[in-house]
Amino acid sequence: MLAFVAVILFLAVVLLAVVKTSQAPNALRASEEAAHSAAVERRAHHESRREPWRSVGRAATASLLGDSRPKTTCRIINTSRSGLRIASARTFPKGAQVHVQWGEYFFVGTVCHTSPQGDESVSGLELLSCNYTHPRSALLIWWR
Repeated sequence: MLAFVAVILFLAVVLLAVVKTSQAPNALRASEEAAHSAAVERRAHHESRREPWRSVGRAATASLLGDSRPKTTCRIINTSRSGLRIASARTFPKGAQVHVQWGEYFFVGTVCHTSPQGDESVSGLELLSCNYTHPRSALLIWWR
């Protein structure tokens, strides 16, 4: 058994040495690393969700708390019990607190991530407060 493990370890070391010394062009290696990095980031974002989400597509307005600029129109893309994702022409910085208003309801959340998508900026918000008795069930109204 010990000999088998030693052979496997030896083969792994040989494989790593061959891969490391491969003479792939630097440009190709850099583009592969960039593609891999982007894929890992997308997967990490998707897997970091703690709860299931639902598509919404509801119009709303959003504003940065403490900012004197007027509200901007936005589109609520999807929701979960602990957050939502919005798309707007305005970019909200990571860590900022954003107030989203739709009809008589509001949502205040912290920006977890922002990314450009076409001519819009998509922001993921984590729930801080809303105007319901139980904040974690607040977004269930959107699921109707």
